[in-house]
Amino acid sequence: RYCEACGHDFDAPPAHDLSEDTSPPVTPGPPGPPVRTRSWAAEVAPDRAYFDRGDDGSAVFPANAASRLIPLTGARSLIGRRSRSLSISPRIDLSLDPEDTGVSRSHAVLDHPPGGPLTVTDLGSSNGTRLGDDLKLLVKGVAVELADGDRLYLGSWTRITFHAR
Repeated sequence: RYCEACGHDFDAPPAHDLSEDTSPPVTPGPPGPPVRTRSWAAEVAPDRAYFDRGDDGSAVFPANAASRLIPLTGARSLIGRRSRSLSISPRIDLSLDPEDTGVSRSHAVLDHPPGGPLTVTDLGSSNGTRLGDDLKLLVKGVAVELADGDRLYLGSWTRITFHAR
């Protein structure tokens, strides 16, 4: 009465066929809260400690410069210095007063697609892009994911702090 290979019981009643299930359909409950798309802002400020670590005497620290808060709109933002002749218009423009000449024209790019992570990629800048208080140098062309409160350091004195909204 049993199959020696698979153990099937030939005398047992047939199994319930789920394809002919007559139980009532499940009614979905009310929709959950809408998924909130995270948006980002970049706070740009001069950082005296960063400046002092790399001061070679070629730049003057902008002592009275205020920080700027820049909302990151769209899906991508360029960090750099404006150049009309090269048609470069970065979202985070570090050619504004006080201009940080240690920043490349096209220094780094931020990717921030709606609902996706915020990442930064160094574009082969002359002086590099550094992350965090340990000033970890980013590798050219490699995207690094950022979190709320992360700080980038670039140029002679620029610190960019990212804020989730």
